[in-house]
Amino acid sequence: MRTFDRARVDISNPRLQAFRIVCAACGVTTTVNCNKYTQLPPEVVNRKFTEKGWQVGNNEDHDLCPEHKHRVRLIEKDIEPKIVEKIATAVRVLQSALEKYAELENPKQSAEVMRMMTEFQRRVFGDEQEDEAA
Repeated sequence: MRTFDRARVDISNPRLQAFRIVCAACGVTTTVNCNKYTQLPPEVVNRKFTEKGWQVGNNEDHDLCPEHKHRVRLIEKDIEPKIVEKIATAVRVLQSALEKYAELENPKQSAEVMRMMTEFQRRVFGDEQEDEAA
């Protein structure tokens, strides 16, 4: 369970302390107030940050503010179906290549296999024209 250190929020009032979280992407901070004498359990602090919309990571490098958390979700939703589709296409092409290779009378005739593997590579990784258009 991730733990947070208490820090003074207001320099003029040493009793006002809080748990602070910093966004790894943009540096925005937010706090959960506590007092000098009571310690909140780590799961309560994590829950309070989560309720504020933050993504609490395993360490400081994985904490995200609500805005960046939302951006990451949009990227995952947009990219994941495309990746799954490309992988499925690549698997079909590879299966076809292996079936045709098995049918060859002379296994040394690798030109056809190499052409199919090039097609496989192009479908998986795309060609340079698609990258420039994107």
